[in-house]
Amino acid sequence: MVVSVLREMLGPFAFVLDFILANPELVSGILAVWLAVYIAGRIQLWKIEQRLKLLILEEGQRTAAAGKKSISYHGVYKRVEKQFQEGLPFGMLFIPHRLDLWPVSATYAHVTKRIPLSPELVEKVLKSGGIEEPE
Repeated sequence: MVVSVLREMLGPFAFVLDFILANPELVSGILAVWLAVYIAGRIQLWKIEQRLKLLILEEGQRTAAAGKKSISYHGVYKRVEKQFQEGLPFGMLFIPHRLDLWPVSATYAHVTKRIPLSPELVEKVLKSGGIEEPE
């Protein structure tokens, strides 16, 4: 009954359902490979995010240790953005696209769509690290 309802819903594309039902091993293999690629991309994106946070904290600590009286989040952001852009992809090959359906290369443009590098992110990371901007 479910198959007939699906066949009616698919209309002229019912051959796809026939193929899936006739070749479950092949379809399962394709989905398993896609899932492995997706998980690998998510892990790489997570590693890039952790390295970005570490980079922000290191730059904030370096600025504080230099004895600068005014640690501005925007100044740290500008320095981190340049380092982040030059340092990408940190050895990472790909990340999931913003729709999470396929992998894209780990370039600065693609990564910043997933992890929006901004002064607000720098402020959040530095505050969590105990580095405050003076009033």
